[in-house]
Amino acid sequence: MKRSLTYTALALLTIAALSTNAHACPKGSRCGGIVTEPPAPVVNVNTANEAEFMRLPGIGPVLASSLNDLCEANDHRDGATFKTVDDLLRVKGIGPKLLAKIRPYIVLTGATTAKGKIHVAKGATRVK
Repeated sequence: MKRSLTYTALALLTIAALSTNAHACPKGSRCGGIVTEPPAPVVNVNTANEAEFMRLPGIGPVLASSLNDLCEANDHRDGATFKTVDDLLRVKGIGPKLLAKIRPYIVLTGATTAKGKIHVAKGATRVK
């Protein structure tokens, strides 16, 4: 009886540990029956070129050119034209509404992972 309870307790602890370790699974993989969400495509606004800026939703050629010009004027100094995502608000044409739309797809460090235009479903929000 005691041995049976020990095995039952061990099995329950194992199940509990597996169910709480979903964060240990690589994104976009199947791990222990749990499918994790793939990482969002992102654009590094401190290293992006015009074509990469245009991958962001709501950014067309004119705005991409403005962003690129600002980065080039700062000569991508220290890779940090933008110290915070909110710094994008100083670019003419980017207001709070557009910034809220593109914020989930912007990084200030690391690589640009967006391979094409990022499409956002109407009314959809993505939490980082």
